[in-house]
Amino acid sequence: MGMFDTLTCDFPLPGGVPLDLRSLEFQTKDFECLLEKYHITPGGTLIKIGKDYTESINYTGEVYFYTSNLAAAYQSNMYTKGGVDHYWVEYKAVFENGKVSRMEFVEYKSEPAKDIKEMWK
Repeated sequence: MGMFDTLTCDFPLPGGVPLDLRSLEFQTKDFECLLEKYHITPGGTLIKIGKDYTESINYTGEVYFYTSNLAAAYQSNMYTKGGVDHYWVEYKAVFENGKVSRMEFVEYKSEPAKDIKEMWK
């Protein structure tokens, strides 16, 4: 698993995913993986959010970011809170000088899951 950074996104995301993605935190391993917080603004600007600061990041390159509601997996069973279907969603943002030049849908999958409470029965 390892370290990662967190990313939130208010920039429009493609793909028709049936989730409110603006309320979700994504993970990425395409920055320094120091548990830093990043955000993509509605206008596509990449910013880094620190404890006492916010700064624009002049980044050029690709950033893959993803999220899932998986709480645990054991013996080919997926577990989520409340037993709702498990989902995985991934995107790729391409940045030029700190601004989104292209946003791509990479993957969405959903599958049945069991309630995490059942794991200890």
